[in-house]
Amino acid sequence: MSWRHLPHQWVASMYVAGISMTLFFWLGKILGPALFGQYNYALTWAAMVAVIFDGGFKTLIFREEIKSRTKGIMICQAIGHLLTIVGLSLVGWIVCCRTYTVMWLAVIISVAVNTVVSFYSSSLKAKGAFRTEAMWQIIFRSVSAASILVCVYLWPTPVIIFWAGAMGLLACLCFIWQWFRTHRPIFQPDLAVYRSAMALMVIDIATSLYFRIDIILLNHLNVSQADIGRYAAAVKILQGFVLLSMPVSQIFFREMRIHWLEGTFFLKRLFSAISLSVVLAVTTAALSCWIGEYGIVQILGKSFREAANVLPWLMISLIFIFPNALLTNAALAAGGEWFYAMATIFAAIANITLNFWLIPGYGIMGAAWATIATEACLSAGLLTAIERIRYNFKTNPLPQATYR
Repeated sequence: MSWRHLPHQWVASMYVAGISMTLFFWLGKILGPALFGQYNYALTWAAMVAVIFDGGFKTLIFREEIKSRTKGIMICQAIGHLLTIVGLSLVGWIVCCRTYTVMWLAVIISVAVNTVVSFYSSSLKAKGAFRTEAMWQIIFRSVSAASILVCVYLWPTPVIIFWAGAMGLLACLCFIWQWFRTHRPIFQPDLAVYRSAMALMVIDIATSLYFRIDIILLNHLNVSQADIGRYAAAVKILQGFVLLSMPVSQIFFREMRIHWLEGTFFLKRLFSAISLSVVLAVTTAALSCWIGEYGIVQILGKSFREAANVLPWLMISLIFIFPNALLTNAALAAGGEWFYAMATIFAAIANITLNFWLIPGYGIMGAAWATIATEACLSAGLLTAIERIRYNFKTNPLPQATYR
């Protein structure tokens, strides 16, 4: 593994997360509860639209452009897909939109530009240019945040947030015009590509569902707003640790893909990495439990003291989350996205069922237990997927790039 890239990726991830969180809270203060609620409603829809705009191509670019000999064909298909979906969205906006007209147009443009940014990031990672990609993350987040700060300060409305962010990102894209010149859009759909893209879209939808459903169900199953706030705070802490694992798994993904293209199965290397990730997860969980209440009070205040009761349970889920990140990337590197999709659907169903069962009797503690069980179910599904991929590899030990 190219460990030398990890510091750059970690710094970029923490910088982007810090800027995003600071900007989010500042927007809440500037807009006020009513407009901030309207913004978050539009933001939720934007997240759903983003899944369709991306179409799974962000992952496909990362995978298929590794050691590619096709001069960026996957990137060209991704841009063609995006332009097609944007065109259809604009037609739908003109025909169907009756309320929040300017808002939905801003959402469409903002999501489209963000999707192009993610395509470029994936192309850099596919080449192994993780240091350049880290700088790209820092630059585009800084420019878009600065654009939002200036524009919202002058015109504090939710619509301006989306327009300002899009304009900032467009300014960044002007500096990579050469990338666009060498990657002209392809509008002719490839059924083999879309078969994989559909699996990745299913994964994104199922993952979004089981990562957000607990907060939604807590609201609808008569849990107090104070407890929901404490649970959300504990979840944010968990997500911070998960964020730190992402650069590792992405760099490891590239190595596993190279092994796969060279006809070498990576099972032994994968399970060595998983063993290390479990040790790191146990250490992280132990440290967070030790800091526990003191850390939460110092960061969030005394009113969040009771979040320390649920945090240790959420931290236990890291024992599954860290290995799952590696198993996920292993399945994708070997072209097993449909196996992964089935595992994700299984985990989403388990999560919804467990939350409905546990929350009425145990509140936020039940939601935490459901999180642990869900990640364990996902681990079981992913291990089954890896075993199936291993069996297919033994049957046909000459894997090739999927779309070459």
